[in-house]
Amino acid sequence: MTALVVVNADDLAVLVRRAVAEALADRDAQAAERRPASSLGRAQEQTAGAVGTKEAARRLGVSPATLATWRCTGAVRVPHGYAGRKVIYCVEDLDRWLSEQTAKAGAATGGSA
Repeated sequence: MTALVVVNADDLAVLVRRAVAEALADRDAQAAERRPASSLGRAQEQTAGAVGTKEAARRLGVSPATLATWRCTGAVRVPHGYAGRKVIYCVEDLDRWLSEQTAKAGAATGGSA
């Protein structure tokens, strides 16, 4: 035999919120269990010797917005990579790229770089 339960709208909303919160907490806990413990270590290794957009722009003498525009439009091809969703620039690659650009500018103007 099935019992009929009458619930007002406010109580129903509270019950739904609790059920959703519990389901999301369970999902997050399961995802954390599946995530390898070494993934954080790998991310830190990938970003060693790397800088973000602000620092890369400072090193190149441009604004972060200019560097982002170059990256997004491909107008100027500055070497970069990603650590997840974060854009990173390898310091060695930036220094090499800047030296190459300086040498090209010197050759184009007839000077020596």
